[in-house]
Amino acid sequence: MSTDQEWILLDSALGRLKMEYEIFLSNPIKRPPADLVLRLLGKFSDGSERSFSHNEMARRYAICSDRWRKKSRIREQG
Repeated sequence: MSTDQEWILLDSALGRLKMEYEIFLSNPIKRPPADLVLRLLGKFSDGSERSFSHNEMARRYAICSDRWRKKSRIREQG
């Protein structure tokens, strides 16, 4: 799989993770979704080719992750 294809996969996985978290936060599911995005970002950060695409994807993930963490905290507090 080429790097471009992996970036497309990562972008798709982030979109899917967003939807899964919306379902998790709006329903009484006990466990949050599995985080494939974090593993893929880790894979790209290990290489020497740290690009704008990686930084942009990592930034998008961080924003979403922070939002989910806050919503989860509110949900747990009732």
